[in-house]
Amino acid sequence: MKITSFNPFVATTKLDDTVKLYEDLGFKVKHRPVMEENDFGKVEWIVMENEDGFRIDLATPSRGVNLERDVTGMRMNVDDFDEGEKFLTSKGFKMASKQPKPYETSSCKCVAFRSETGVIILLVKHKKDHE
Repeated sequence: MKITSFNPFVATTKLDDTVKLYEDLGFKVKHRPVMEENDFGKVEWIVMENEDGFRIDLATPSRGVNLERDVTGMRMNVDDFDEGEKFLTSKGFKMASKQPKPYETSSCKCVAFRSETGVIILLVKHKKDHE
């Protein structure tokens, strides 16, 4: 398994305010993928990047998640999802979602894992051949 990127993410209910905060810190919206409807509603996802290439992901669910405050974690993109899942579980991570299986769209497969200490890693495998 190869880790192809590793960067922070913020799940928030105040997406516009959070985008503005990071714009003020020198980040620009790089990518705003269309997320398909899932158990969390229609998740709005934004990838921001600064001039040095540092990235941060911002996401907001439309339902199903009660965020009392922003939640932060790391997004780990991998070239082999199953190997990534085995790697994280071998390190004591457990699936963080109540959803019993990974979330899958036409462009990616992902699932959130949580360590015993509370660290959240969003495991993501992008599908290279999606439209």
